[in-house]
Amino acid sequence: MLSVTARTNHARAGNDIVPRSKKGLSLIEFVISVIAMMPFLFLLIDVFMIVSAIQLNNAVCAEAARLSSIGDPRLAVRRAQQIVSATVPHCPSPFALRLVNAGSTVDESCIEALLPYGGQVKGNVSVTTEVSVKPLILSWFLGRTQLRVLSKQEFPSTYVLPNCLEQSVSLAQTKSNIGKSLRRPNIVLLP
Repeated sequence: MLSVTARTNHARAGNDIVPRSKKGLSLIEFVISVIAMMPFLFLLIDVFMIVSAIQLNNAVCAEAARLSSIGDPRLAVRRAQQIVSATVPHCPSPFALRLVNAGSTVDESCIEALLPYGGQVKGNVSVTTEVSVKPLILSWFLGRTQLRVLSKQEFPSTYVLPNCLEQSVSLAQTKSNIGKSLRRPNIVLLP
């Protein structure tokens, strides 16, 4: 009878007869906590992708507007398109960057009026770009497949149109001077 009472007293004390390892319980807690943290990790990755896309869009738009404002305002759209198309192959795959609008406030009539004599032309160049991002988790909650973010930058533009008359006169003078020098050689006689 002693053995039965000893087992009963041992069970009442809260200790099992078969000793159990606490490693199994720790592993279960770890797996449950990792599963619970996975959505937050994916959400953090989505936020990082969105912030990176916005930063890329702003940087490319500012660079395209800055380079479009330098030089002839008639070529502003071409310059902006070159900058955006040069950046697109280097974009990560979840981003899609495109040029929405580019333009100059300088009228063609102002340039036409200054064409024969040249002069200074002032205006503004504005560039609008758009980036589309496809987040992993947020697209489920927002119900959209892509987030679109626009960026618009405006830079002042000053261009000095060259004087075409002076160039044509100086070119004609240069040609005549070359012709004269070929006809009369300069010969100096020494005593």
